[in-house]
Amino acid sequence: MRNQNNIGSINSRICELVDKYTLTVLARRTDTPAANVYRYTTGAKVPADFCAKLARELSLSPAWILHGTGNPSLEDVSADTSGLAGSLLELVRAMAAVEHVKIGALSGKPNLKTIRELSDAMIRYEGIRRRLNELSAPALRRVLDDLRGAMDRADMALTDELSHAAAQLGRLCSDTKLVQELVTLQGRLAFSNSNIENMLKLTRRVTTFAIYGSNDLGSDELETLAENMAALTSLGRSQEALRIGEAALALAAEDQCSSGASRVKAELALVDIVNGRLHLGLQKISDARGGLTGHHRARADGILVRALLYSSAIDIPTAITMYGDSRAKARVILDYASTVECEDELAEAIDYWDRAADFRGAWQRRDRAGILLAALKGETSTARQATAAVVKEELKSSAIPVDFRLIVGAQLYRVLGLEKEAALCFRKACKSMRDTPNGFFLGLPWLFRHTRNALVLGNKVQQRDAKEFFKRHVELGYHFVSGFLTT
Repeated sequence: MRNQNNIGSINSRICELVDKYTLTVLARRTDTPAANVYRYTTGAKVPADFCAKLARELSLSPAWILHGTGNPSLEDVSADTSGLAGSLLELVRAMAAVEHVKIGALSGKPNLKTIRELSDAMIRYEGIRRRLNELSAPALRRVLDDLRGAMDRADMALTDELSHAAAQLGRLCSDTKLVQELVTLQGRLAFSNSNIENMLKLTRRVTTFAIYGSNDLGSDELETLAENMAALTSLGRSQEALRIGEAALALAAEDQCSSGASRVKAELALVDIVNGRLHLGLQKISDARGGLTGHHRARADGILVRALLYSSAIDIPTAITMYGDSRAKARVILDYASTVECEDELAEAIDYWDRAADFRGAWQRRDRAGILLAALKGETSTARQATAAVVKEELKSSAIPVDFRLIVGAQLYRVLGLEKEAALCFRKACKSMRDTPNGFFLGLPWLFRHTRNALVLGNKVQQRDAKEFFKRHVELGYHFVSGFLTT
């Protein structure tokens, strides 16, 4: 009886019901001709009235009938969810009423009757929507709490399951605060899964929620905006992050020492540090750290360590011993060591990464550092093959317009002494940077690597500009790059 061409459709679920109850019983319970029920099992369009009768007469979940989600029977779900499903049944009935209203009849004589029918259906719809929100809001609140806990524990299997459930409830809930929290968590999840396009879309949606959703931004809204600022800075959109941060603090409630305000200040500090304002960033991050705890404090510590390394106030061994271990600090140290290109320091940074960080969402960073270390050690054959694989990697995202593979490839080939391959990667990297849209800034961590490549691989003008770039940044406090001018 089952129609394999319609698996996953309403028709396929009617096939399942026919298998369970028989066609005759299904026709009798829904007061529908058996011939019609049979047509629904073979792919014919299923009317909303029939779906409503199925849900009512067989105690089935409308969500399962319409979308195949959740448990088929209402007896298998909680009381709250059962009430929610009941309202969904009413929504199906209202949809059926609207479906039967022929808009074209408005031009005829019975137009007043038609308008009244449409008005009555919409009134019922609005009432049902309010009821759905009342029922879905507490359920969504519980799921979001569970989802946040699963994400904090890095329980990815449970996270995926809860995220799907939250998304379904979010479609029914009109509580702005809960929907904002849902979108925020979805953005965090997308970021951890390296889904850059989706994360960027979600972060902008959350920003709109936060800035336009209330007169004064509280700590929760500020923390949401700080998450978005971090994502935007990582995507080369630091000026957008700067505008959001400044607007957030201007619209914040009076308590500027809250955790949310401190997080925004920490992200503003990072924007300064990666945009050439090192001393200003150092001042901001020093002020912000005191208002943060837990993993937020760890991120701020990583930002401070980055600034101190750039200023040559500390070295890598000292950075490793400061503040305690964290993924944020390990990432900063590994990126810094990859820029400096010192074999001993890079080996120490990789060892610290392996102890203090995990690979989820950042395996390429660790692998590329390992290739660079092999090149510095003179393991030419292994490093050359691995470098070629890096350059040929398939780009999975268009959210970042610069091809970072080419910057890394030029660096690796340069260290290996493969001048032809290095020069080719460098020229392509230059073109990729020239083609970037307005508003995108590569950021100093990557500019330092690219400009160091230019010192060796560029033409005379590029080499001259590279020297001026490093001299200017030494004057701005980035003393660690002074060594690049003598190598």
